[in-house]
Amino acid sequence: MSKVRILWLYDDLLDLYGDWANLLALTKGLDAMGAAWEIDHKSLGDPADLSEYQMVYIGPGKARNLEEAAKDFIGRKEEILAAVERDTVFLVTGNSRLLFGKSFTGPSGETIPGIGLFDYTGEESRIVGGAVTFCTPAAAATGAKVFAAIKANPQFSPALANRVSVVRCDAPDEGSWHERMLQLVGDIQRSGQFSDLNQIAFLCSSVRSPKIQGLISFFERNGVPVNAPRANMFFRREEVRTALGCLMRCFPSCDNPDMDELDGCCMAADEALAANP
Repeated sequence: MSKVRILWLYDDLLDLYGDWANLLALTKGLDAMGAAWEIDHKSLGDPADLSEYQMVYIGPGKARNLEEAAKDFIGRKEEILAAVERDTVFLVTGNSRLLFGKSFTGPSGETIPGIGLFDYTGEESRIVGGAVTFCTPAAAATGAKVFAAIKANPQFSPALANRVSVVRCDAPDEGSWHERMLQLVGDIQRSGQFSDLNQIAFLCSSVRSPKIQGLISFFERNGVPVNAPRANMFFRREEVRTALGCLMRCFPSCDNPDMDELDGCCMAADEALAANP
């Protein structure tokens, strides 16, 4: 196997939460395969011939840094699109996925153009993993492209290619879809390919849509823990509502009926106390 050359783009701007560990894990895997590798670092205004690399990595970053990177990235549009056509692997994590869409809205409300590789728009956000993760990378297609390129690229081990995949699960109605998704998680666990649920992520257009929130609730009712920090479901959890209701009963002067999230908390506490006198 020839040397695998990796370009880390905007390493000085987009490296939030120690995201460099993604490359560390990748290079450890290459070492285990006996493959030589090299990482180049390029940032704003740096010339880069993408035809020299088998992989391009772009990590997540703060909103202002992402905006700066976007201004430079749009100038590399033709190079990026040509690299995609050559099946160069792009590993894109966190909010940097927004660079590949039509545009995204920054924290100030400004519309920032992307390169338009995928037909989506987005809003700058940060996503943290955990449990079975529901995240909003509208670049689900980006993930599929990356995995397909890994499998097709002879410079990557078949053993590595067989360990990664993107699966789509459909059903004729919502109830059947819930059951099939639950079965999918169970099948993945039983396959032995993953050591825990932290290694499973669901890609969806919005974690706040009724369809996805219904699936999250179904998973939790069936004993599958879910991490979806942007779903705004914290105050809907029964244990949280019960605990808050008990506190509100103990400190009635703190009751604030104007908070929609607290609706029904006292009722949940009363029901819990009645069931456990």
